[in-house]
Amino acid sequence: MAPVQPIAQDPSSASNHVYASGILFATFSFITMLLILPPMFWHLRNRNIGATALIAWLVILLFFNFINVILWPTDDWHTWYNGVGLCDIEVKIQVAASVALPASFACILRALAAVMDVERTRLVQTKAERRQAYAIDLSWCLGFPLLEMLFHYIVQPFRYYIWSISGCGAVVDSSWLAIFLIIAPPAIWFVVNAYYATLIIVRLYRYRINFRTILVSRNTTKSRFLRLYIVCLLWLFCSIPVEAYIIAVNAQQPLNPFSWSATHNAETWRKIVYIASHGHILYDRWLPLGFGILVFIFFGFGKDAVSMYRSCLTAMGLGKCIARMEVGGAKVARAAASSFGGTTKSFVVWRQRLSASGGSKRSRSTTSSTTESVLLKDEACHISVRRTPGQRTLEEMEALHQRSKPGVFARMLSSLQAWHTRPASQGKSMELENFTGETAVVRSTISVGSAGCFSLDEDRKVLVSKEFRRSSEAA
Repeated sequence: MAPVQPIAQDPSSASNHVYASGILFATFSFITMLLILPPMFWHLRNRNIGATALIAWLVILLFFNFINVILWPTDDWHTWYNGVGLCDIEVKIQVAASVALPASFACILRALAAVMDVERTRLVQTKAERRQAYAIDLSWCLGFPLLEMLFHYIVQPFRYYIWSISGCGAVVDSSWLAIFLIIAPPAIWFVVNAYYATLIIVRLYRYRINFRTILVSRNTTKSRFLRLYIVCLLWLFCSIPVEAYIIAVNAQQPLNPFSWSATHNAETWRKIVYIASHGHILYDRWLPLGFGILVFIFFGFGKDAVSMYRSCLTAMGLGKCIARMEVGGAKVARAAASSFGGTTKSFVVWRQRLSASGGSKRSRSTTSSTTESVLLKDEACHISVRRTPGQRTLEEMEALHQRSKPGVFARMLSSLQAWHTRPASQGKSMELENFTGETAVVRSTISVGSAGCFSLDEDRKVLVSKEFRRSSEAA
């Protein structure tokens, strides 16, 4: 076996300077990787293969961005790690990701188009249909990327490049076969994405009146549907210029006939080329970071994702900080509500006097000595909170929790398992009564058990009772 042949493209450019761009790039890549993990687990729990695969590929690429900066932070190629083993895997994943990302987006758009396909809608899918759908999604998100790895080996003239900060980079020869096997597949997936995106627009316009009914029948929501669709559209619009640039650059290079013996020459195939980037980062390394931030903006603020963020922070020992922030926010909200109530008190009295003197007008308002009332535009919201006798205070519950607190990693693991195994949707009870043309009263009772870093006994719970009344005036 021939030894590894490291070759520096510019030997005189060696420098020990650590660039600030590399530090910031690694930091943002690592933070973004952590932030998009909860949306990935949420989509995995709901068996959304396209979105799960998309975020999983982004997590892998962001992890490589972080590792590459740590291993090759300077231009001093004399001290570089030659990347044997790591770069062999990373370049194959980079080539696979060039197909996996557009294929995952195509999976998402295909699922959204199926939601709007009224003519072929079924209330309940059979096991065979579900297995067929999963097989198609997995073949798109995993099968074609794995096939792309094999294609890359065919047109790989030597081992790989290593740039400072950017790290490992794949290399292909300048033959027509490389255009067909490496450059063309991502472009084809872009066409598939454009087709499904256009099809969804057509179906949205056709069934715009029954849009909400269709989504309810397919067990989804308008917010979830539009978020997925907007993310795909933004990615498509941002990636088209990048793909056009790649095609234009490769079109300018002269194409050579493919030769297996010349491409896989034993003397040159194990060559490794070192390149000093002088603080510059390759453009394709920014794409996973940008897409990761986009995913976090659209899916990181969901209810389930926020719940998982809170669980992870609590497991890491930051539950006390979260509790204090929530208590502080509640105090601010109560102070704002009390000041607003004082402002509207005179308005309520004026409305009651006007109603009593007019004779032809009637209005209903509800007052209570134990609750606060706010009336604005004929709407009153009465909220009363009572505590059961013997309930522990906040300080007592925190002290009890600290005495029986397990290790950090055990708490993180238990939080992730509890979040992942809980049902996708929890039932909500609401009672509607006294509904007339003038007044509608909705009552709901919510029992809150142990949550966050606090533990409540079975006989000690916080009961929140909420009433909403809507009044109307008639001439």
